[in-house]
Amino acid sequence: MILKYGLYDEEVKFIDDVPNGLDCNCTCLSCGEELIARNGGETNKHHFAHRNGSTCKDLKIVLNTYLLKEALDELKELNLPKVYIKIENCDSNLLIEDERTVKINKIIDYGNNYIKVLTDEYIEVILVVRLKKSKVKLDFDPSQKDVLEVVIDSTDVETKEDCLELIKIKKIKMNWLNNKYEEYQKEKLKLLFERKRIISIDKTKLVKDCPIKINGSNNENYARLQEDCLGCKYFLCGDKKNDIILCLGKAKISCLKDLEKIEEVARKDDLTVITYFDTRVETIAIESTPATNLLNLWIENKNKPFLARNIETNIAVFIKKDPQKQHNKYSKCYGWVYKNGHLLGDREIYGYLLDQWLIIPNKKRKDNINKF
Repeated sequence: MILKYGLYDEEVKFIDDVPNGLDCNCTCLSCGEELIARNGGETNKHHFAHRNGSTCKDLKIVLNTYLLKEALDELKELNLPKVYIKIENCDSNLLIEDERTVKINKIIDYGNNYIKVLTDEYIEVILVVRLKKSKVKLDFDPSQKDVLEVVIDSTDVETKEDCLELIKIKKIKMNWLNNKYEEYQKEKLKLLFERKRIISIDKTKLVKDCPIKINGSNNENYARLQEDCLGCKYFLCGDKKNDIILCLGKAKISCLKDLEKIEEVARKDDLTVITYFDTRVETIAIESTPATNLLNLWIENKNKPFLARNIETNIAVFIKKDPQKQHNKYSKCYGWVYKNGHLLGDREIYGYLLDQWLIIPNKKRKDNINKF
């Protein structure tokens, strides 16, 4: 990268705007060392060089950040990328905001690899600059802030004009490291969807306890995965790793507009409390974790002891040892059993292979154990 900018009396100067040689009185933007201006020739490109012949380790990132800052200051606008809600293990992401351009009110601050921009919507966006084929460096916690990663190929950028051209043709890539709007909507969504397991009956993939459709006998609500779920307006996404779908049927969330009507979502005991912006309050029974057998729960809990309840018998069990190993060795499973708030002791657990168990989070153990 050819160095075409130097620092003169706290002002950045272009190579052609200073006297030749040491008379330029310029220092390096990155290391602060004295520079020599080589702008008197007609053969080689005009450039600065370090007087002591050294090379700067961070010069590229510092200079590219400055050039991007200058380009944005001239453009007075910033193109924001699309915003998605990303859910762990989900096979798709939910688009909640399309790509858009905002006006820049002012550049608040900038450093070696970041630029703080205030938009005309009075939203502060931090741009963290990363060079192509390098890793992003953060000197702050990006959570609770709007943070964009900006990827620049330093071989394409020598001047502000180069940077302006790359922005205009969208060759400078930007993606969200953190977006407060996405986090806000994601926190609400996490308490609104139900994880429903996919089961197979007669070679047909079904989802039990569909909130809007009844297929089957014994008043059990089954939905066919292909015909019903995948085309349903309340289907959020699938979790192929665990054979699960994420369903918003109980909360009746079919689009982003439905989600934006909700101001706050909270969990109270086993119920989900929804507060709308129009002051309405609704309480729904939403099971965020689907019932499964104890062998699966052990794996899902990363092979650690856990407390679970049986949705059919309403007993609670504390599983301390690997139920899969117990099953392989004894064809049985043992654990501490609780019923009606009383500890019955270490006993054989009947129905441990049935999909009837829900894990109880650690923070709720003391509150919930007395219910069983």
